[in-house]
Amino acid sequence: MMVMMGAAGNIGATVASPKDQPWLFKLVPTLERAKRLHTGALDVEALVHAGIKVAILPKADRAQQAQLAMAGIKASVLGFDDFDGLQKCVWRTATLVGTTLARQRAQAYQQALQASLKRPMPPAGAGQRKPRLLHIASLRPLRVDGCGTILAQWTQAAGATTAAQGVCGNRQSVTPEQVLAWAPDIIILAANAGPEEWLAQDPVLSRLAAVRHGHVWRNPAGLFLWDRYGPELLLQLSWARMVVEAETHPIPGEAREAAHEKVAQAMMVETRAFYSRFYGIALSKGEAWRIVHAQPPQP
Repeated sequence: MMVMMGAAGNIGATVASPKDQPWLFKLVPTLERAKRLHTGALDVEALVHAGIKVAILPKADRAQQAQLAMAGIKASVLGFDDFDGLQKCVWRTATLVGTTLARQRAQAYQQALQASLKRPMPPAGAGQRKPRLLHIASLRPLRVDGCGTILAQWTQAAGATTAAQGVCGNRQSVTPEQVLAWAPDIIILAANAGPEEWLAQDPVLSRLAAVRHGHVWRNPAGLFLWDRYGPELLLQLSWARMVVEAETHPIPGEAREAAHEKVAQAMMVETRAFYSRFYGIALSKGEAWRIVHAQPPQP
């Protein structure tokens, strides 16, 4: 969120890394100066040594607030599980940054998100049920995302239902047999879930109709993963809706590859507009293509 607020230059330490978020470090090079922190245990001494005065913590690290306060670091806990929480998180971050630009971007983002959530879905056909969508966070080991997550929220907003019945939380371990029983109509692989070929190579997962008939999509990823807890959820909403519409309202005779590329071309336009409006970054067409296809920057 700090990047969207135009405050990337104020980040003195981060758990982000060029390996995990290559687009972030390519397009926001000031982050190269920030001290790298390891995820998990918080090194308060390292933060003090780096001169950190304000820290933003995820919900999972709420217990660290008191320890940071004792070290003279003001800590705020920011996180969300739904779109209402996302809007509050955006505005709280803008308040922490305290600049006119931050407030302007927060207001523009909230307006764009609300407009996107209110956008009507194409009408379903007579007797047509909502498609079952499965989001796979990792193929090896096999982990999926279930209820009570922002992923379930955008799945519903896109006009689908979460296929992972009985599973709640992020990145939950499941068996291939469970996935086979769910019989998802659409499978979305996280950008970092592993090669799509692994689905066809698995003796159980390869039996899924979604795998056999090409109803598998790769989730885009840019500065941040579109599908998870960051500002690019606004792009995820548009992309997921296009995916569901392409699957539920296919054009007769259109090849699967053509349908995928049509969605990609539309999202390239939206992605370039989003990066310009909310990050102040001018993406080239080539960069937008790589982001939409979940590809890292060119070396």
